Amino acid sequence: MAIRGVLPLLFALAVDGPVLHEVVMNNAAQDERKWKILALTFNVAMQSGSPEAATQVLSRFADQQLDMIAVGFQEVQHLETFGAKMSTWANDFMDWFAANMPNMVVVARTYQATNQVFVLVDNTHLSEIRSVDYRYARNTMRGILGHKGSIGVRILLKGHGEAIAGGFVFVVSHFVHDVLQNERRILQYRNDETCSFPEDPFIWNRIWLGDLNFRNEIDPDGFEPFFKGKRLRELLDQHDQLNAARRRRLVFGDWSEAPINFPPSYRYYVGNHNYDLKRTPSWTDRVLYKGKLTVDEYDMIHEVQTSDHRPVFCKLKASVPPRAPVNWAVQFEKMPAWNDSVPVPVRFQYLKGWWSRFGSYWDWVGLYDASLTNVLLPIQWKYAVNCIVDPASKPLHSVCEFPVLPAGRYRFGYFSKKFQCLVGLSKGFIVAASRPSSR
Repeated sequence: MAIRGVLPLLFALAVDGPVLHEVVMNNAAQDERKWKILALTFNVAMQSGSPEAATQVLSRFADQQLDMIAVGFQEVQHLETFGAKMSTWANDFMDWFAANMPNMVVVARTYQATNQVFVLVDNTHLSEIRSVDYRYARNTMRGILGHKGSIGVRILLKGHGEAIAGGFVFVVSHFVHDVLQNERRILQYRNDETCSFPEDPFIWNRIWLGDLNFRNEIDPDGFEPFFKGKRLRELLDQHDQLNAARRRRLVFGDWSEAPINFPPSYRYYVGNHNYDLKRTPSWTDRVLYKGKLTVDEYDMIHEVQTSDHRPVFCKLKASVPPRAPVNWAVQFEKMPAWNDSVPVPVRFQYLKGWWSRFGSYWDWVGLYDASLTNVLLPIQWKYAVNCIVDPASKPLHSVCEFPVLPAGRYRFGYFSKKFQCLVGLSKGFIVAASRPSSR
């Protein structure tokens, strides 16, 4: 089930703006790190997904070391979004990541109408995430519906203390279709630019991906000479609406796009590699970026035939601030080895008065498998306010209990509603199988 975000946070911190800005600038002056980023967009054209289709899209990334992955879908069936189908594109993708890249953890996921997005980070970066926020822009039926629209995901990173050290924004869009709707696409971009959190000075890197639907302004018959003559660069320069609009600075004026060296990603016949020339083939699916980013690879996944679009991806290197010390706001007491015949207690404490400043009745304590591949899907969870305070503990600890668990390895996490991320994570612990009675 998709978890919706909240409107962006104002920086409700115990330090003021100038101090935060100074911390960011000081961090920037130190040695920066490089994160490897994958951004992938796929218009699935209302087709059903499958584990096999997910493998076909993702298998090329199986052996790659990545720090962050953003996946955006367009035209997902409503039945998938509302949980009426057992197999969904998003779940099949996340299952593939869990099986083949188990170090990657889902930290953000949301949807708008038929559009979806989720973001994963390497598990070594979990403690660096300060907050996750979402923004939505709807463009269908004068903004009533969001089938055409954009979703913004902002992920802020921790600095020292409570400072913000930088962050990422991913925007996933589905712009209005048809070659004659170019002016509407330009207006949609201007309306949806708010999803890139343009006012936020702490964002180092922004990536905009999706079915932007800009077309080649040429008849289908006129496309074939360019395609057969391998003159795609000429076609892009002369007839691509997005390039023309960017040259006039009508859209994405200060954004960049890597050179395109792949054929148009739309429109194919489903099930084969032939273009459907009822529409002029076009590079509708794009990835643009701005910030401290360089591109390693920008390509289309040619083998996938499950949609009339092909998935398009961009691999980038992003500069990020130096890593701050691990600074969880909620600290879990070490859990001893446990037994599968006894309910499982959990004890934790809020540090530095965190609850009084940022706590919410919607905060929850989650029980996860020790491998933790999805922050948003604990095995079990309890609202933090339902935990009781142990008056005998010094400092005060909150205590709650989970039912008997089967043998395995587990860990606890504390999820903050205000910051939409984990603010506490325990070490892993073992639940052992009971020895059979000798009687």
